[in-house]
Order: sequence, then C-alpha cells, then structure tokens
Amino acid sequence: QPRFTKAAPKLLPGWTYKSIRELCSEIVDCLHRTPEYCEEGYPAIRTSDIEFGVLRWQSASRVSRDEFLIQTSRLLPRAGDILFSREGGRMGMAALVPEGVSRCISQRMMHLRAADDFPPSMIVEYLNSSWVQTQIAMSTSGSASPHVNVGDVKDFMVPVPPEDLMCVVAARCAELAG
Repeated sequence: QPRFTKAAPKLLPGWTYKSIRELCSEIVDCLHRTPEYCEEGYPAIRTSDIEFGVLRWQSASRVSRDEFLIQTSRLLPRAGDILFSREGGRMGMAALVPEGVSRCISQRMMHLRAADDFPPSMIVEYLNSSWVQTQIAMSTSGSASPHVNVGDVKDFMVPVPPEDLMCVVAARCAELAG
C-alpha cells in the first residue's frame, strides 16, 4: 500500500526537494514494442508483474536471448535498479530489481537507476507513496490506455533528508522494501 499522506509532506529543517531527474543517473522508457515471448528464457517485466514494492519476476513472460538484447538496448537492469509501471490499470507501481536474475522491461514500463550517492530504496518508497499516486492521477493522460508521461515522472519531487539522517531514512526504506 502507498505509505504517505495525499498532501505534500511538510519538510523539516535541513530537508530539501530534488527531482527524480536529479536523483537518478539513468531514466529509460520502454521501447514501445511488444517482444516476442517464448516458453523459456529471460523474464520480461510487464505491468502485471509489479506491485507496490514487489517485482514478481518468477511469473513473468519469457523472451529469447535475441529479444532480451533488443529490450535491454537502452539499459541493462541490474540489482538495485528501479522498475516503474507508467501505463494501464497497474500504473504507478515501483519495485527494486533483486539480485540473481537477468531480466528486461516490456511495454508500459520505465527503468530508473539511482545516482551512486542516493539510496534506490528511498526512490521506490517515494514512488509508491500516496502523494505520488495523487500526482499520477492528476497528470494521467489517455482514456483507452491511461498513462503518465516520462517527463512527469522525471519531474516528481522527492523529499531528501539532510546527510546526517540519510543512512537512517535509507535503512528504514530498505526495511519497508523488504
């Protein structure tokens, strides 16, 4: 479930806002193509494979090595990266990529990589917050296939704690992420 209130959190002294664009070294949209699925191979993460904070890669459809290379041509997901659903009925859900399995994104997904100096778990918790869910609802386009634009996601503002609290907040976010 989303974890923050619908109103923007009032910042405590020393806290600042930074955009997703400022906190991520990479922000990649899907290729807007349907990969050719097969029985065995690499998991291709779709919106149906993600929930708030949970990536259900075990049940994801599979793609061949050739399809995997096409789908990862913009960025190869690695452990600790963030996958975000930006279209459809399951829009606005984020989860961390776990260790141990090569995977790619399919349609309607975004791939974010936190900057080296910012904990990805904090971005995931923020993207899954009710405050962001409200922003998504207000900026949603399309009636047949509702979606949030990549530019809007990049502009979402994240409350950032002062450096002396960063480790504490990051640890709590990692605990929540699970």
